[in-house]
Amino acid sequence: MKTEKPTYDELKKKVKELEWIINKKMTDQGERINRKVKIEAPSFIHKSEQDTGVLEKTCQDLLYRLETGIIVHAPDTTILLNNKKATELLGIKEVQLTGKTACELFHGLIDENNLPVPVESLPVNQIARTKAPVKDLLFGLKSAKTNDIIWFSLNGYPILDETGEITVIVISFIDNTEKKKTKDALLESELRYRELVTNSPDAIVIYVDGQIVFVNQACLQVMAATDANELIGKTVLEFVVPEYRPLVIERMKKSGTGRLILPIAEEKFIRLDGIEIDVEVIAMPIIIGNKPAVQLIIRDISQKKLVEKTLQESEEKYRLIFEYSPLGIISFDETGVITACNNNFVKIIGSSAKSLIGLNMMMLPDKKLVTCVQSALNGSPGLYEDMYHSVTANKITPVRAIFTPMYNSIGKVRGGVGIIEDITKRKEAEMAMDESRARFHDLIELAVDGIVTGSHEGFITDANSCFCEMVGRKKEDIIGLHIGESFFTPESLKTTPLNFESLKKGKVVVNERKILRPDGKEITIEMRSKMMPDGSYQSIYRDITQRKNMEEAIKESEKFLIETQTIANLGTYTYDIKADTWTSSEILDLILGIDKSFVRNYNSWIELIYPEMQQSLVEHFTKEVIGQHKQFDREYKIIRKNDNSIRWLHGLGHLKYDDKNRPAFMVGTIRDITQSKEAEEALRQSNKLLNLFMEYSPIYAFIKEVSPNESRVLKASENFRDMIGIAGSQMTGKSMYELFPTDFAAKMTADDWSVVSTGQEIKLEEELNGRFYISIKFPIVSDDKKMLAGYSIDITDNKLFEMEIKQKNKDLIALNAEKDKFFSIIAHDLRSPFNVFLGFTQLMVEDLPKLRPDEIQKIAVMLQNSANNLYSLLENLLEWSRIQRGLTNPEPITLLLNPFIERCMRLIMESANKKEITVDLDIPIELVVSSDVNMLESIIRNLTSNAVKFTPHGGKIKVEARLIPKNKVEISITDTGIGMKKEILEKLFILDENTSRKGTDEEPSTGLGLIICKDFVEKNGGKIWVESEEGKGSIFHFTLIAESMK
Repeated sequence: MKTEKPTYDELKKKVKELEWIINKKMTDQGERINRKVKIEAPSFIHKSEQDTGVLEKTCQDLLYRLETGIIVHAPDTTILLNNKKATELLGIKEVQLTGKTACELFHGLIDENNLPVPVESLPVNQIARTKAPVKDLLFGLKSAKTNDIIWFSLNGYPILDETGEITVIVISFIDNTEKKKTKDALLESELRYRELVTNSPDAIVIYVDGQIVFVNQACLQVMAATDANELIGKTVLEFVVPEYRPLVIERMKKSGTGRLILPIAEEKFIRLDGIEIDVEVIAMPIIIGNKPAVQLIIRDISQKKLVEKTLQESEEKYRLIFEYSPLGIISFDETGVITACNNNFVKIIGSSAKSLIGLNMMMLPDKKLVTCVQSALNGSPGLYEDMYHSVTANKITPVRAIFTPMYNSIGKVRGGVGIIEDITKRKEAEMAMDESRARFHDLIELAVDGIVTGSHEGFITDANSCFCEMVGRKKEDIIGLHIGESFFTPESLKTTPLNFESLKKGKVVVNERKILRPDGKEITIEMRSKMMPDGSYQSIYRDITQRKNMEEAIKESEKFLIETQTIANLGTYTYDIKADTWTSSEILDLILGIDKSFVRNYNSWIELIYPEMQQSLVEHFTKEVIGQHKQFDREYKIIRKNDNSIRWLHGLGHLKYDDKNRPAFMVGTIRDITQSKEAEEALRQSNKLLNLFMEYSPIYAFIKEVSPNESRVLKASENFRDMIGIAGSQMTGKSMYELFPTDFAAKMTADDWSVVSTGQEIKLEEELNGRFYISIKFPIVSDDKKMLAGYSIDITDNKLFEMEIKQKNKDLIALNAEKDKFFSIIAHDLRSPFNVFLGFTQLMVEDLPKLRPDEIQKIAVMLQNSANNLYSLLENLLEWSRIQRGLTNPEPITLLLNPFIERCMRLIMESANKKEITVDLDIPIELVVSSDVNMLESIIRNLTSNAVKFTPHGGKIKVEARLIPKNKVEISITDTGIGMKKEILEKLFILDENTSRKGTDEEPSTGLGLIICKDFVEKNGGKIWVESEEGKGSIFHFTLIAESMK
């Protein structure tokens, strides 16, 4: 239907309403408003000029300036008015809007879930139908200009007339496309993040306020859980090993204070099955549901830790094998230069490691040895056995050596290993054997191998001392034994059976077997056997345990030896001075960064040198080396040819002269010492940092030199002035006795010596001048000094807090025990009165028809008395409870003891009569005591009821009292009951010990009544004790304060 054009007054009213809505909406959407929009006709225009056209133009000018799209609809949704921004956002021309309805304009509108919006759900239609505004709706519409989906944040308001009918509908909208894209991207990112977390191979935990809210599948495996609910809801600290919890708490504090991602830390967790595991943990703060949370990435490194530990142990074992091998061991590079040697090699050769390492064996005068080394470098083992003339010491030693090649990862020979044995003793033995065959038997006895002879059946007829020592038995115990009966392990005989058939054929049988000595030691021997012409056999046993261990160790440590015996980075050169040319080894080419094409002359060498050092080296070479015939020995820098890197070198050169004593050649070595130089610089920086640390350290740090009786400060932090009044710089060189009290200094010196002598770190707690300290001390490795380092931390505040906590915990335990004690007392003391009460009621139930009135009255009186006694007992227990809680104190009064005890005994007389027990009282009539009435009644009742309970039928009980010194009255309850063992007596008055047992008529007992008695007696100024012998009865004594008769 066609909409009539509104009149001027109507339009003015609508514009005023529109003005208010637009201003409010613009403010709500956060748009920058420089001034309120006012739509009024200019004052110089008369009423006749204020027609609708002018007003409409004013409204359009207003809407034109807005950065929000505005469309004004008639009640039938026909568009009446729009601004330029609306057409820009919709991507259409203004003529395409005029006169259209909402259905035509917003055809194809989709919601934020990309679903088409039904006609009735269009915002204009909703407002027209409900007359209610719509706010912050998100819709998408394909742009007519770009054909892209544009997302709008839309608001709509109806303007009503006086009758409540819609006059116009105002729709405002802004472009929220980028916000929608950001939201979608964030959603997609969250989905990817969840997918990544769920399927991560690393365990991931998210916690909020310390409580776990999410774990992934990998975390279930790491923590030995079958379901996430086993972990969710628990705190992170529940799964941390106690000693790591302070570290974890500190990291949790840091991760909760900002957006800082904490670095990897190694911690220990406890799995659900109780197994401790080593883990690496990364913590990063995140936001979940607008709340700060922390995400942990956890990796189980238990296996890695185990491997590292095993590797360290293996490396140490290999090092010990290398250092302490009984054989000499060396390693050499592909040029034959010795790169490492052990102590035994130095001992065999008779020199020092310093003079041997770097020696080129290819240059030795012993050509036989050179040939063996060359063989190893060619890939084949070389065996050397001869009298070796040492070139580094005046010594000749008979040696046996084997040189074997070492290969790199690509199978190329990279050097070799030499194993050298001093065969001096063997050579001497061979010479002695040549000199006197007649002394064969003596030589056998002196032989380093075991020698055995025996019959053809295998029975031993003779054995030398070495064999006896080898098997750990006396000779007389060996003769007559079968060779296979008593020496070899069953596994050896099973693996290598005795083969007499081969011996009978004249063959030499060589086997390796294991022998088990009587002392349990197992050795490996090489057994060489041969049948003699007379039918006997002879066997030679050699203990190859050490050799086998070495072979195994060498085999196992092959990788270690390869790594520790790497080629020294040392190049060699020869300089022909006359020809001005020099040759270089491959290693030197690598050091200098040159190849075969590099021209090798004096100038080219100078060009390689760092510019600032060229002049000084030229002067040193020309004036001192050539001019004065000195050795070239300089450290200098070069710029490598191939990569322009700067390297530090140490060059050595030795001149060779011609027949006229003129320099002809210079031969020498060049070593890359860059790492050493860098280490020196690092050491300087380290010392600088150490000095800064010592000056500003918040802890008490120190370094000491220690001997058994003295410990002196080498360096200490300045803050020692706070501990002992002396700054660290003033402590240097002083002993502990000069700085601390004598006893404290003596203990500190002993502790320091323990650290350096055992090589073990110690942690101890110390007290000085009323302050408490935790001190950590650990040894420092040094060649010629016994030193340690450490630090002390003042823990006085923590110590005092710990003592306070312990006292509070002790008080809490005592309070809890008192609570348990109270409930147990109630259960124990109420049982007896209730039993009496129940007995009477049962009698009345069963025999009431048969009872006479006077008997019923008698029972009723007894019931009343029992009820009164029960009530009185409850009052007493409640009073005792108040005393235990400190709410009240005992209120002693003066009591005449005889009538008081007689009254108390009425409660137990019925039980005593049932068991025909005689009860005697011997209480002087004049005895007066001071006591709390209720407490004393409970004491008498408990002790006498116990006497009845543990006394058999026909027994006796006696209650007596007497005045004793120190103004005390002693009361004793004696019975002829079953008595007690010594073990029960020792535990009788201890709350935590179970001393309960049944009475002679199976009466129940908890043992708690005596605890009550002890407590009440002591609160009334007395003490309680017992004498008893099993089978002969008991006597319970307790004392009270005596009073005079008033």
